[in-house]
Amino acid sequence: MKDAPAPAPKKGKGKAAVKPAPKPAANDSEDDEVEMDFEELVAAGAALQKLGAVDAAAETFAKALAMQPEDVDVMSSLAHAYEACDEKTKAIALHEKVVTRVPTNAPTWFALGALYQDVEKLEKAISAFRKVIALDDANASVAFAALANCYGEQGDIDGAVGVFESAVAKDPSNAKYQYNLATMLVARGTKADQKKAITAYEAALALETNRQRDIYDDLAALYDSMGDKAKAAHAREMMAKRGR
Repeated sequence: MKDAPAPAPKKGKGKAAVKPAPKPAANDSEDDEVEMDFEELVAAGAALQKLGAVDAAAETFAKALAMQPEDVDVMSSLAHAYEACDEKTKAIALHEKVVTRVPTNAPTWFALGALYQDVEKLEKAISAFRKVIALDDANASVAFAALANCYGEQGDIDGAVGVFESAVAKDPSNAKYQYNLATMLVARGTKADQKKAITAYEAALALETNRQRDIYDDLAALYDSMGDKAKAAHAREMMAKRGR
């Protein structure tokens, strides 16, 4: 998930010293530092990050943030640079500052949830992903999947099923939600779950046109596990009609 476009940086009065690229040997004695203002540092940090020079980008954004410590856009940029440097603790601390100041920032909540999950703070990750679902309908499907993964990592299949039951309740016309609910129900595996999974697979088939072959394949496997060979064979016939 990408952050929303950042507003234009604020004007900064201070300047930070940044060493220029090495000069020819004859001029080494003149290797003075170049001073950059806030806007220049932000632009330089973004350019360095695009080039993959993530350590230099982090250092540059840190200098910009030192000039304007309350600038949430630079906080976010520095947090992402720290993520790229695998400095997860520093990235988490900055993302937490951003959501404290802008609690409706769904992309930052998602980034924070992913980092919490990486460092196995699953309860915090669950809370962060639930924030995304509440704030951002456009990206809720990704957050639901991430949330279910957290419950899966905890070994809580009931929690994972509950996530997609909530997702289907939120948007029953979403084929991915129906399919994921069916998958979770099959994983839990009670007879009642199997019947509900069939209903969810059928709903997904009615809504989804691009993945019908995969859905019929899963449905056939479910019928096989239930001992219903006739329906399994029918599902495979339908799968074959969809081609490859």
